Amino acid sequence: MARGRKKLEIDRDVFQRVVSKLEENQTFPNTSALWKAVEGTDWAMQQSPRPLTAQVAYMRARELGIVTKTLPGKRGGTMTEERIANMRSARSGRKPRAEKMRVFAPTFKEMRATYPTNLSATIDRAEKGSLRAAITLKCLECCAFQRVEVRNCACPGCSLYPHRPGANELNNIGGTCNCDAKTEEIPVELPVAA
Repeated sequence: MARGRKKLEIDRDVFQRVVSKLEENQTFPNTSALWKAVEGTDWAMQQSPRPLTAQVAYMRARELGIVTKTLPGKRGGTMTEERIANMRSARSGRKPRAEKMRVFAPTFKEMRATYPTNLSATIDRAEKGSLRAAITLKCLECCAFQRVEVRNCACPGCSLYPHRPGANELNNIGGTCNCDAKTEEIPVELPVAA
């Protein structure tokens, strides 16, 4: 014997008529609001063995291929020409990250002069706007350019700690912090594995 609830038997044509009638009488901001309205109809409440909920209406509409005029919300849906035009106009005023980074050219020039030569590719990536490269450079600078020290960093109070290169969330948490911001012992409780 199969367990669980009995699947609601829904006539596709009747369901499509209910949805179409709702959309004729009212405009919905997204499909979630449409399914909520379907849930409130007499038809949905009279479904047997139980009333049709908004969640079930959504799932069954997908199964049955119910056509709606209402577009889904921000999480998805078809891209209309109007939405595409709005996105392009919003992006047109933005400067690319590499262009924003040109202001910091003197800083990167100083880095090339003072940092070890093996970091020149990382400096180039940071100068183009790579956040990953910028974090790597900051962590290496803090740990005297020793990659092992970055991996074994004992400064969970640092905002870059979870993003450092070679980070492992349970790797050497706690200990003495050597960065400029913190100089005292930092006790940290390890999360308990379930």
